[in-house]
Amino acid sequence: MPDQISENKSLIKRYPKVLVVSYNCFSLGGATGRTLANLFWGWDKKSIAQLYMSNEIPDNDVCYNYFRVTDIDVINAFRGKKTAGLVYLKKYDHKNKKYDEKENSLYDKLKEMKDKRKIKMKFFRTIIWNLGLWKSKEYYRWLDEFHPDIVFVMAGENCFVDKIGLQISKRYRIPIVVYNCEDYQFKDYSIHGIYGILFQIMLRRSFSKLMAKTNHVIFNNPPLMKLFQKRYRINASVIYISSVLKECYIESPKEKLKISYLGNINNRYVSLLEIARTIKKIDENLVLDVYGRILNPNAKYELENNRDLRYHGVVSYDEVINILSHSDILVHCESFEPDAIIDKRHGFSTKIGDALAGGCCLFVYGPKTNAAVKYLIKYKAACVVTEKEQLENELRNLIQNEKLRAYYRKNALKAAEKNHDIQKSADRVYRIIQNAIKEGYKND
Repeated sequence: MPDQISENKSLIKRYPKVLVVSYNCFSLGGATGRTLANLFWGWDKKSIAQLYMSNEIPDNDVCYNYFRVTDIDVINAFRGKKTAGLVYLKKYDHKNKKYDEKENSLYDKLKEMKDKRKIKMKFFRTIIWNLGLWKSKEYYRWLDEFHPDIVFVMAGENCFVDKIGLQISKRYRIPIVVYNCEDYQFKDYSIHGIYGILFQIMLRRSFSKLMAKTNHVIFNNPPLMKLFQKRYRINASVIYISSVLKECYIESPKEKLKISYLGNINNRYVSLLEIARTIKKIDENLVLDVYGRILNPNAKYELENNRDLRYHGVVSYDEVINILSHSDILVHCESFEPDAIIDKRHGFSTKIGDALAGGCCLFVYGPKTNAAVKYLIKYKAACVVTEKEQLENELRNLIQNEKLRAYYRKNALKAAEKNHDIQKSADRVYRIIQNAIKEGYKND
């Protein structure tokens, strides 16, 4: 009997204390926060905490221990006002207000600024963050009470996050694992003038310091990993965006097909309008339903006043799943603008994981250089169009051929089982973190 008890204890996972440092918090509704939370699926909630910088309120139960410091807190500290950040120590109802409206408007304005002014603001914003005047007694008390075994940093364009991760690693002499989904360090900011050059130097230098101290880097697609491995000497793995969803497509008799687009729109709106016009040309009774956020007021006006589609605005994640399950064709697209093609060549949309896991019939319209487009072509998991000349013919075939839609649904589920299973992905993250802890803190 004692031997059996000992054997059962050995099978129980021992979760190290992970401190996640990221701009966005764990989330149900936000794509980035949901992607990050899925990496820690099933993790012991007492063994995970998050330091984050956006104005969001956490609504995902993967973690109950948060410390939030926002741009407003940092500016107040710079002006000499007392700031402590906010501590969240319990589960928050996802029906609560998600954003502070005042802060959200400031965040949106930064996104809408012209490029040169935007880069200038990002440069000075990074400097103010890096001064560290926001670091209060409450912040250090929160860190010490949790006392992490490892730091998990989500890298990105907000390079002050890299520095914070490094400082915490040094304070507790603990290893670092980095999660990276973007190629910001390879973008050319110099086209935006002197502040672009200065910001680019700051961004690349910060990331290089982080890589020198990092035990392992997780990427969300192979082309992105290969790009970074050419410049940095790193241990790295690919873990595709995972999903909690299982096959959810509901086949039901309808008078006409439901064709939907779900996700952020921004510079994709031109491609969406092309798809909508083509659908109407094929069958005037069909319409493209568009759900998602768009910041550009001119683009939003075009969508709201276009007869070829119906723009519904932002919907909750629960509604997303319902729409996804009832859609006969789920559309994904990327911009064909020259700058966007270069900018998004290593991009892998967060909604791809949900779409494949849900067994959707995906229709994808985007440049052939895009990482997600290449992936879907490889696994034959979507009807993919990379040239405008092919758009009408391929869409017509898909709309009129149920067997073809069933073929793509079947391949989507195969790809999801292989690469997007949430438990398999979380198990890989667990092994990477355990190995990093065994390796230990990287000394100079």
